[in-house]
Amino acid sequence: MALDHAGYRREGAADPDTPVRATIVLRPRDSTIGAELLSGKYDPSMHAAVGAHDDAVATVEQFARAHGLTVEESDAPARRVVVSGPVSRMSAAFGVAFSSFVSPDGAHYRGYDGELRLPPEIAPYVMAVLGLDTRPVAHR
Repeated sequence: MALDHAGYRREGAADPDTPVRATIVLRPRDSTIGAELLSGKYDPSMHAAVGAHDDAVATVEQFARAHGLTVEESDAPARRVVVSGPVSRMSAAFGVAFSSFVSPDGAHYRGYDGELRLPPEIAPYVMAVLGLDTRPVAHR
């Protein structure tokens, strides 16, 4: 899903050397859990603890390293792989262009344009990629 930057002023391309830390959320082995999570109907009491597919973590780690990203954490039971690297490498890995934006109240954030692109070898394993943008999503 592309980000909506309506109401925000684009300042230009994000600094390619800016560090980015992202969490790649993996799909659970039980395919019904993903749909329940996304629909808001997930009840953990109805499912045994289910981690990621056996090959998911290794395949996603291989993808990250092939793009020059650092794998900071891998957790199959929690279904996540945390990666880091500069904007330039994240851009190449996920096929998006990063820009700097300013909100109407003057807050600065990093965002991206376009849809995230995942190669076919990892796409079946990935539920979400979080942390590529720094726009606040909640306010007090």
